[in-house]
Amino acid sequence: MVGRLNSCSTEIGNLRDNEMSTLIGICGVHRSGKTTLAKKFVEKNPDWTFIPHETQKLAGKSLVTSMSLQERLELQLDITEKHKEFILKAKSEDKNVIVDRTPLDILTYLLCEFGMKSDVSLSNKVMDCIEDNFHFLNIHFNEIFLINPLLTYKEEEGKPDKNLAYQHHFHFCLKGLFVDSRVNIKKRTIPQLEIDKRVEDMQRSWG
Repeated sequence: MVGRLNSCSTEIGNLRDNEMSTLIGICGVHRSGKTTLAKKFVEKNPDWTFIPHETQKLAGKSLVTSMSLQERLELQLDITEKHKEFILKAKSEDKNVIVDRTPLDILTYLLCEFGMKSDVSLSNKVMDCIEDNFHFLNIHFNEIFLINPLLTYKEEEGKPDKNLAYQHHFHFCLKGLFVDSRVNIKKRTIPQLEIDKRVEDMQRSWG
C-alpha cells in the first residue's frame, strides 16, 4: 500500500512539474467568506488573479429547489464535470490563480444528500466520483485552504436557507474530505474568522 501511495505521489509531482501555473483554492461551507477572502488576498497580492466559481451558473438551474436523490445526484455529477472544465480554463488564463471552490466542496454537496437509508444502487457512482475528484485535486491544485463557518450570515435569494445545523453538517463532512490521506497536496486550515487574519494566514504560504 505504501508503495502504491509513493508511486501515486511521484506521478502527481511529475504532472505538476510540467505545468507553468500555480493554483490555490479556498474551500468551506456556503456563506463562510470564501469569495471575500479570495478578493482580499488578491488586493494585497496583485500578482495573483481571482477567478470566481459561479456554481449556480454552471448548474444552469436553481440548486436550492426540492428534487429527488436521483435528480440531485445527476445534477451534482454534471456540476463536477463542469467544475473540472472551469478549473482547467482558470489555469490557462493566468500564472497565479486563486479560486473559491475546490473539488472537495463539490463532493461535499453530493455526500450531504446521502443518508443511511438512501438508495444503495447509487453509491457506486458516488464512490467513483470521490476517487476521481481526489485525483483531479492532486494533479491540478498546489494548495488548498479550509476556512471555518462564520458565526452568522445573511440570507440571499438563490442561496441555501439560513440553516446552521445543515451548515455545520456540511462543514464536518468537508473537513473529513480535507484531512483524508488521499489528499496529497499542501493544505492548511484557517481557524480565524476575521478577514484580515485570514489573509495573513494565507500569505504565510503565498504572500
